[in-house]
Amino acid sequence: MELNQETLKKAYNYLSKDPCLDHLINKFSSSIDIFERFNENYPLALAYLIIEQQVSFKAAIKSTIKSISNKDDIEISFGGQDVSSEDNKLRLPEINEFQNRINFDLTRAQADSESLRLRYCNKKVLKNFEPAGSKAKRLYEIAEKIRYESLGAQEYKGIKDIRND
Repeated sequence: MELNQETLKKAYNYLSKDPCLDHLINKFSSSIDIFERFNENYPLALAYLIIEQQVSFKAAIKSTIKSISNKDDIEISFGGQDVSSEDNKLRLPEINEFQNRINFDLTRAQADSESLRLRYCNKKVLKNFEPAGSKAKRLYEIAEKIRYESLGAQEYKGIKDIRND
């Protein structure tokens, strides 16, 4: 994710849900220069840091997805409540509370799982062996998820470490 005025507006939109951050945004947004991240004014410097962390975290997630999935052309976005994926597009839930480590860990886990699905799951093969009945299909999907996440845990130490936490 590139740091520019549009990204800054999106960051303001999401960060303003928190009352403290909303106050900082209302008070300092007109004086924030996104290309000057250090400032002697503590609240302004804090606002810069929060925005930079949000942008950096999302950029890291996008880069990780592309690397693990082995798909450089995938389009990754954040928004909504659920993970959705079709063709070369992947949407992860928006992180609403940037102060909450659980939200970061959940986003990372979802991103890793989707990356592994993109890398190891063959839709044609999966569809060919799909059982009849809704319960059987759901169990089949769960088994497939366990399969591709286990493969990922064997290949990537970072994914294995997260699964063990």
